[in-house]
Amino acid sequence: MDVVSAAMCLYLLFPILNERQQRYSEWINRNLSSSPSEVEKRLELVKFLELKENDYTVPEEIPLGEDYSEGKLSEGDGSDDGETVRNIVEVYLKDTRNHLKQFEYGEERFCVGDREGLRSSVVSVNGDTVTRTRYDSSYRMIESIVWKNGSSVADSLMLNKKNWFYRENAVYMTEDDFEAKTFADTVFNERKLPVKYSLYAIVENAETPDAEKKQKKNLSRVDYFEYDDQDQITLEREEVYEQRMNEFSGRQKDVIVYTWEKKYSYREDLETPDFKFYEDGKLRREVQQVDENAYYEYIYFPGGAEVKAKYVDGTKVEENMYLYGVK
Repeated sequence: MDVVSAAMCLYLLFPILNERQQRYSEWINRNLSSSPSEVEKRLELVKFLELKENDYTVPEEIPLGEDYSEGKLSEGDGSDDGETVRNIVEVYLKDTRNHLKQFEYGEERFCVGDREGLRSSVVSVNGDTVTRTRYDSSYRMIESIVWKNGSSVADSLMLNKKNWFYRENAVYMTEDDFEAKTFADTVFNERKLPVKYSLYAIVENAETPDAEKKQKKNLSRVDYFEYDDQDQITLEREEVYEQRMNEFSGRQKDVIVYTWEKKYSYREDLETPDFKFYEDGKLRREVQQVDENAYYEYIYFPGGAEVKAKYVDGTKVEENMYLYGVK
């Protein structure tokens, strides 16, 4: 845990970073201990968060493991000889309603806050990332943002952002992946199962002057899903897109260049379904279950060629080739 992790944690809960918060960030990153000075500093944070000192507890310290003894690191662990082992402790901070406000355990940390009329905001610091998740008054997730845990606030770049939108019979989610430079939106049905997923590539808009260059979204693919009454998937379909020039308008447009589709069928006596795989509307592969351990696979090639194989426990035990139905 470094200074930035702690500072970011406080900053996300209290967006206006002030001098007092900066002072807290200078000590909160240190390994926790029960020394009087550390306790006094942690109590400052309790007051700053408007918590009751009675609600602030430090549970029993937990040793790191049996490989450590006499307060020294064991040999062969890559650490300097004589370095003192710091025990991992759990720290809980609660508010006046006895609700959890902050939790720390080793390198893991999360904080819970209420602001702007939202039910709660949770900040989690773990390793190289900092995540803030916000919930509405019905405790539904509405936003999740992941930052890079950099060596300074300027280096703490936003890596990923998700937003959820709730309607009567559907849920919508958008995702910005700033590392991959993509944008995605997902539609869920009333049973919270995804029914449509669209992925876009974020590129510079070359149609505008350099001084006014803006980013635009190019559609990469769209996935569709269908389910039966038992929420078993019955259809997967993917459309792959490319951007091509429109000869009339002179502008690029999204064009479907490839599609594939999987259709599933279920039997009462088997958990694994049969399925058929199509490319651009043509049947290319089919799997028919014999039982849970064996199935037949059919592969169809252009020109009337076909391969039929049988698998038992994942091993091919039989294979035949056909041309126009003749072996």
